[in-house]
Amino acid sequence: MQQPDPSKILFICTGNYYRSRLAEILFNYYSKMWRYPFWAESRGMVEKSGRVGIAREVIDFLKQRGIPLLPNQERDAITVQIEDLESAGLIIGMCRDEHHALLAERYPRVLKILEHEHRIRFWNVDDVPARVGFLDKLFSHDLPSQRAVSACEHIDFAVRALFDELVMREEARQRAELEKQSSRDASKTSADE
Repeated sequence: MQQPDPSKILFICTGNYYRSRLAEILFNYYSKMWRYPFWAESRGMVEKSGRVGIAREVIDFLKQRGIPLLPNQERDAITVQIEDLESAGLIIGMCRDEHHALLAERYPRVLKILEHEHRIRFWNVDDVPARVGFLDKLFSHDLPSQRAVSACEHIDFAVRALFDELVMREEARQRAELEKQSSRDASKTSADE
């Protein structure tokens, strides 16, 4: 496995059309706005979902919040590859019930490594109700769903909470580094005397 980038977050959902895309856009928006050194990408578990662009619910939520949708963010879905999993410092599956099983089926060894290294976690954001039988074609069972407004709010809250955690972790890392440096400097000064 390649060395993961601790500043890179990877959001995963089923089709990379709605939940993970919103999380990616919000995360990158807040990171830029708050000038944090983190960045995000998003991917989907399903090859060629048939969806083009980005979900209308995402566009509506961003407009409501006054968050601009950049031209490169209107891309089509991208399917997760092993390199995406290896390179991310943290991976967030948008819904444990859906995405843990899909990752275990597709990348069982990588998933075990990610779990062992504590580089993967799962939120519990359900998809919007299936439209035109899209998800029914992928799964033989009924999946829980939640209204788009509720899911978008849930994702926004979770992204902000993730930022709080990452910032606190980064500040603690920087303090520890300064303490190490101070200790080395003090040791060097006393050795010179």
